[in-house]
Amino acid sequence: MIDAELARGLAAGGILALVFLGVPALGVFALVAKHTSPAPLIGRLREGHPVFGQLPADIRQFQEAHGLAQVEVMQYGQIPFALYREPPGPPPSRCMVVMHAGGRYVSEFCTQFSGHESLTTTRSASAFALPRPPGSHIQGFMNLSLELLWARHLEGELYLLDQRKIAVTPLSAELQDAAFLIERELREQGKFIKAVPLYLLKAPWWFYVRRHRMVNKTLAQQAATGIRHA
Repeated sequence: MIDAELARGLAAGGILALVFLGVPALGVFALVAKHTSPAPLIGRLREGHPVFGQLPADIRQFQEAHGLAQVEVMQYGQIPFALYREPPGPPPSRCMVVMHAGGRYVSEFCTQFSGHESLTTTRSASAFALPRPPGSHIQGFMNLSLELLWARHLEGELYLLDQRKIAVTPLSAELQDAAFLIERELREQGKFIKAVPLYLLKAPWWFYVRRHRMVNKTLAQQAATGIRHA
């Protein structure tokens, strides 16, 4: 009887372990498949979207204070998002992205330094759920105001320019097209992940460990952890 109870306990534990390890792997497999051919998932909403007609007060106030103009409304799958840009000026190119997912608004800042170097600073909890290819830098900070998030973003820019010595170059007309740039970045991320040996076995590490170790850290603090891209 004890043996039977033990066997049932081990079986239950094994099932839980399979679920614990398998869910991230299945999620990564599905996302990589989508990112391999992302074009059908990305679309322009030329008539806009009602969720961006009345933004939360903090987003609206930041937009007005910094002179950001809504330049495009798009959709990735079922998730609508809007791009807000600074007035035209010298490179690098910066924008604020506002997404509406799960009934809430998620904001992030993006800087495109060149065709192969970018920085994203986000309030999204899933910032590090998947590794990104070299040159696609990201920071994630939970529960910061937009002004503080913007300050962290500018600090990240300075770190990349002063410490990492990355170059700033004008973007080609092709890379100034948001849909093309997003599609290319997703495809490159999918290709990068698939090239990681045994990437499905690493998915639980990325999901349960790595993303929690990297969140709320500046780029300099991320580098100090010694944790690799993948």
